[in-house]
Amino acid sequence: MRTALTAPSLQEYIKRKENWDDHIFFMIDWQAHGSYLASLPFPKRTNVIKMIHNWQYTKSRAMLFEETERSSCPMGCGKDETAMHHLGCSCLPAADLRSINRWMSHQNTAPPVQLAIMRSLKAWIAGEPIIPFSGITTDKLDRLTALAHTEQSLIGWAQVFKGRLSKKWTLAQGSWYDHMRHNLPSSEKFPKRYTGPIWMKKLVAQLIFYNLNRWQIRNEAAHATESAEEYSKIREMHQSTITALYQRHSAEPDTNALYKQPLQDILNMPNERLVNWLQSHSASSAYRAQQHHDTPSPHTQHLIQQDIHTFIRHDTER
Repeated sequence: MRTALTAPSLQEYIKRKENWDDHIFFMIDWQAHGSYLASLPFPKRTNVIKMIHNWQYTKSRAMLFEETERSSCPMGCGKDETAMHHLGCSCLPAADLRSINRWMSHQNTAPPVQLAIMRSLKAWIAGEPIIPFSGITTDKLDRLTALAHTEQSLIGWAQVFKGRLSKKWTLAQGSWYDHMRHNLPSSEKFPKRYTGPIWMKKLVAQLIFYNLNRWQIRNEAAHATESAEEYSKIREMHQSTITALYQRHSAEPDTNALYKQPLQDILNMPNERLVNWLQSHSASSAYRAQQHHDTPSPHTQHLIQQDIHTFIRHDTER
C-alpha cells in the first residue's frame, strides 16, 4: 500500500482529483497514511479507500450516474449531499469531536498542536472561518505548529478526516515528546510509543474512524427516511385501489361482506391489513364469479393484481 502511494499514476490521480500541485502533495505524511491503510483487513480497507476518494454513494454521486434527479441531502437539511456533507449535516446528531480530543490528551499531545487541530476541525464542521494559529514566534514548538497549520490549510481541512495531514504535525509532536523525554527524571523510563510517527499513525486511525462512524449514522438515518417514504407510497396505492373498488361495488345489491365496514375505517388500517383486505376481495370475487359462472371485470382484476404484486415485490426487495 505504501509502495502504491508513491506510484506515479496514483499520485497523478490524487493531485488531479484534489487540485494539488507537487508542492502540496508532498506536504502530506503519506508514510503514516499508508501504514494505517496497510494495517487494515481487506473489507475495511475497501470502505476506507472508497471514503478517501469520495466514492461513497451520496446523492450527488447518484445524480452523476443519473440514478436520481436531485442531489439534495436525504435528511432534508436543504443542502447538496457532497462527499463530506455527513460530517456537518444539521439534520444528523450534532458532530461530537470529544472522542478525538480525549484521545489527544491521553497520548500527551502537545498543547498547541491539540488546540490548533481541534479548534480548526470544529470551525470547519460548523462552516466557520479557520483562524490561523498564532503562537510565540521564538518558541520552536509554536513555530512548527504554526507551519503545520498553514500547510494543513493548503492541503484542506476536509482532508484531515481522510487521514491526509501535514508532515509538520508529526515533527511538532515529535519535538514535544523530545521535550518530555529530556525533562523526565532519570529514575523513570520514557514510553517507546511516544514518537512523532507512531502518534501520527494513531491520529490518522482516530480521524478516519470518526469519519466512517458519521457515515454509518448517515446511512442508518437515510435508510429509515427512505423506508418511511416508501411505506407511505405503498399505503397510498393500497388506499387508492380500495377506494376505487369500494365506490364501484359497495352499492351493488349482492354486496360483498367486505363492504359492510365503512370505507374510512378500512383506509385507516395498517398496510398489512390493507393487503389482506385486497386478497380477501380477490378470493371472494373469484368465488362469486364461479358461483355465477362469471368473472370479475378486467378493470377490477387489474386493480387488485397490480396492487398486490407491487406490494409483494416491494416486500421481497426489503
